[in-house]
Amino acid sequence: MKIAERDAFHHAIKILLGEIRDSEVMHGGDLSGRAVSCSLPISSSSLKGVKFGVPISDNEVNILAALADQNVIHSKRLPVRGHPEIPSETVLFTFSSQIPDRVKIAAISYRFQQSIPTPFRCKKCWRLGHSTSRCNSPTDCCKNCGKSHASDFTCSTMCINCKGLSHKADSEKCPEYLEMKTILKISVIQGISVKEARARHNRSYSHAVQTSKRNPVRPAPSPPPKDKNAPQLAALQAELKFVRDITIPSMNDSIRNLTLDLAATKKNYRISTRASIP
Repeated sequence: MKIAERDAFHHAIKILLGEIRDSEVMHGGDLSGRAVSCSLPISSSSLKGVKFGVPISDNEVNILAALADQNVIHSKRLPVRGHPEIPSETVLFTFSSQIPDRVKIAAISYRFQQSIPTPFRCKKCWRLGHSTSRCNSPTDCCKNCGKSHASDFTCSTMCINCKGLSHKADSEKCPEYLEMKTILKISVIQGISVKEARARHNRSYSHAVQTSKRNPVRPAPSPPPKDKNAPQLAALQAELKFVRDITIPSMNDSIRNLTLDLAATKKNYRISTRASIP
């Protein structure tokens, strides 16, 4: 857009709305002269821990009341896996500060474990990262192929998240699902947002890939190829050994006999020479 066009556009806005106020000054706690207050969302300012073995007879209201002075702001009893209607002895606690090593409920000390959330997996489109209630897909999709079709249609398996052909979209062995679990673990342990955890994970993965490229793993040396003439060579060596074992002893005997004959001849020659001298 040319300068003249931008000026005309600006002039039209001023006629309709008046002069535009500068709203960039936000450092003083106000927005265009209006006081504002900011706070972190509960997901960024709180931590969650799980406790196993809490009796089912202890209801959530009583548990929360007993922990009100120990920075616990919310409690939720989790159901048995696979049976959402059956409560378990596992309770999820939300703390307003760092998770303590132990808390006391009616004079009983409990140890906590940090809670690592599982990735959201929509059961409408079967994609990771959001729940069914926040899905924007207009139709239900098949978890086997990720497409929308009739229930009696026979489809081929292909995960909608990683495009793998060996598992469905609800598989816990999906590479994308496992990567999301790792990112959530980084987010909880390091106390950072999921976005920052993903960035750190991607940087560490990129570093690992670059390192492997700079220092590739050398394959083990392959054994030398087999010689096709090895059987013939072995047979020839055996034949040479056989000939040597037979020939060399007989040659040694012949040399020994020749040596004896030569010694006898020399002796007879010396005797005959002495006899002929007057």
